[in-house]
Amino acid sequence: MANILIQYSVLIPHFESLDVLHRAVASVPERKDIEVLIIDNSKEPISPTLFAERKNVSVLYSPYGEGAGTARNVGLDKAQGKWVLLLDADDYFTEEAFHAIDAYKDAEEDIVFFKLTSCYSDDGTPADRHIELNTLKEDGLRYGWASPCGKIIRMALIKEHAIRFETTQAANDVLFSLLTGYYAKSILSDEHVIYCATVRHGSLTQTPSLRNLTDRIEVFVRFNTFINQHAIPKKYRKSIMYYLYTVNKYHGFRAAFRLFWRSIRTGNNPFIGISRWGKTIRNRA
Repeated sequence: MANILIQYSVLIPHFESLDVLHRAVASVPERKDIEVLIIDNSKEPISPTLFAERKNVSVLYSPYGEGAGTARNVGLDKAQGKWVLLLDADDYFTEEAFHAIDAYKDAEEDIVFFKLTSCYSDDGTPADRHIELNTLKEDGLRYGWASPCGKIIRMALIKEHAIRFETTQAANDVLFSLLTGYYAKSILSDEHVIYCATVRHGSLTQTPSLRNLTDRIEVFVRFNTFINQHAIPKKYRKSIMYYLYTVNKYHGFRAAFRLFWRSIRTGNNPFIGISRWGKTIRNRA
């Protein structure tokens, strides 16, 4: 039985980013009703006593190379809190975060969404990762908020519907966010900014791997299939064409065509969102 004294379980998947992990952990208060679970999947595992001075921090481990989704699932299996919060190791909670969150510890809703901000991790200058999420309303919160961060999710909802993160190298959280949004009986949004998502200078210029691009395409196909099979507005389906374009750009036409054909064979329409393709490519170029 879950420890009823624990209100919040904060899950932090970690992969070789010790330079920022301490900042993430420090952004969570040391309280008896909060547990912090760091799930490490680094090649050289971090020490289990790395945060020994913190009574509410535990270090867990998941297999190296299996990604953040597997790490998050290990955390879900161990979490004892009434509410689950996801925190990436290079992000952090704002100073007002848990003051705002505490107002909902006895809420009846299954998910409470908050606002985000973002910055560059190395110098703290403003970034724009948060802007689109902060504009979402109603169904957009359920089906358009692909990240599990910036919200509190009732653990009972996750357990009732056996919701898990995917074990892909990329986009492991997309289906998790869709399923929690879909199965939540009621949701709520709050205007407080509780989460800062960070960006590293130069991260957007790195050549994306074929494996990560393939994962994103296949996850989006599964996402669209779920929407097609349930009473969810079609406008929330995700286009795969930007990723096909990127595969063609960096890995060649044959690889792009193979993924294009696989999408069609699984019943996905690769031309979803055709009116937005040009804008998307310009924004991400």
